[in-house]
Formats: sequence, structure tokens, C-alpha cells
Amino acid sequence: MLTACHDLTGRIYEGLDVAREIRAVDQQHLGDTILLSDNSKIVALAVCHVGPRTEAGSGACYAKFAAVPPGHDAPATFNHLLDACDKFASSRGVERFVAGVNMSHHEACRAMIARGFRTDLQLIALPRDNDPGYCRPGVYVLDDRR
Repeated sequence: MLTACHDLTGRIYEGLDVAREIRAVDQQHLGDTILLSDNSKIVALAVCHVGPRTEAGSGACYAKFAAVPPGHDAPATFNHLLDACDKFASSRGVERFVAGVNMSHHEACRAMIARGFRTDLQLIALPRDNDPGYCRPGVYVLDDRR
């Protein structure tokens, strides 16, 4: 599963690997990792924290990192992933789903706004050597830059 997740994130940005976050959430019982598959292939993932003593805080589910690789079906898959995160939050008894998204991910921002997400906090990213990494249009990523 970790290899499949690495393959997915590597399609977004070479070398991007969230295995450490996935392991930490599992080992420390902070929440869970949501995986969407299509024909036994992982097409989306979300590493989520839930509840007190996590980065989510009381009454919330927080996507520490979520991703859908680029492609023609990315918009629909991203919406399915957000639906899955909402269902996961509900299953854990919390009503608030929290996520960070970079404004350079235009399509992801628009999808979230259309679903009623609102801004709580704004940050500025200063990429090293002006390398945009995965902060560019066409990328459906939720991440924490705090």
C-alpha cells in the first residue's frame, strides 16, 4: 500500500512521499488514511487526523495531506475524495472537515469553494529557488504548510 501511495504522489511531483505521515497516523492512532481505488489501483489518498490530541483538534477531521494525480478524471476523483473524507469525519462523530489548499491549485480551490469551504487562515509560501514543486494549476492536493 505504501508503495502504491508513493507511486501516486510521484506522479504529482517526483520524490513526493507521504509514507512517514501515513505511518505516524496509523502508529499513533491519530486518524486514518483514506484510499480510493479503481480496478485495484489507488487513484486518491487522504491522510486524516481526527479529534482531540491531534492536529485536527476537538470536533474536527483534518486532512494533513490529500492528493489526486493529474488526469482527465482528476476533478471527479477529487470530489469523490472529499465525499469520502466527509463520510469518514461523520463516522468518527465530528461535523467539521478542515483542509489546507494552496491557491496555485486553482481547480482544487474552486472545487472546495463550490462545496462551501471557507478560509480560516492564509499563509504565504516562499519556494526555494522558485521551484513551484507541486504548487501549480492542474494539481489536486490538500496539504499543511504550517
